[in-house]
Amino acid sequence: MSAPTAAAINEPLDAFLFTFPSAPPLWVIALGMLLILLVVVRARWRRAGAPDVAPAGPEQGALPHAAALEVFDSVDGDWPADEREFDAFCVLLSLVVRRYVQHRFGVRALESATDEILDSFRARDLPAAQFDSLRSILHRCDGVKFAVDIRREVARDARHSAAALLTKARDFVNATAPRGGGAP
Repeated sequence: MSAPTAAAINEPLDAFLFTFPSAPPLWVIALGMLLILLVVVRARWRRAGAPDVAPAGPEQGALPHAAALEVFDSVDGDWPADEREFDAFCVLLSLVVRRYVQHRFGVRALESATDEILDSFRARDLPAAQFDSLRSILHRCDGVKFAVDIRREVARDARHSAAALLTKARDFVNATAPRGGGAP
């Protein structure tokens, strides 16, 4: 038996190496890197430049307290009958209070966690009673939405719990509405 020649060894290796497609042109690589750089810069710019308050929109001139009170009036007396309905009631109430806070005070309440909303109010000149009321409403709604034990406990007397929560939310909106009925 004879020893394999160099050509016999290199032939399969050359066939293997040259079956892969060639590298993309340099301009394609540069364009891809530029695109990645632009995405990263834009993401950082948006994060760093994001204001702490919600942008002014057409809803801010629409008297947010009147809109919130209208929703409260529409659900007043239509009390939840069971745990599932009470959960939905708390989700609605939380959404209405968050929308009101966002449009009345310019706090990004719809996309913020409860603790973030409360942190933004700690630096404001909101009376302690109103701050405590807001904290109580949001924490109670969060507890019902996320904690099954609290939901079951409160849902036992859903009608009374819903009425108390709605009264507290209505009192908060009335207490923080702009004086004179004007826009915020």
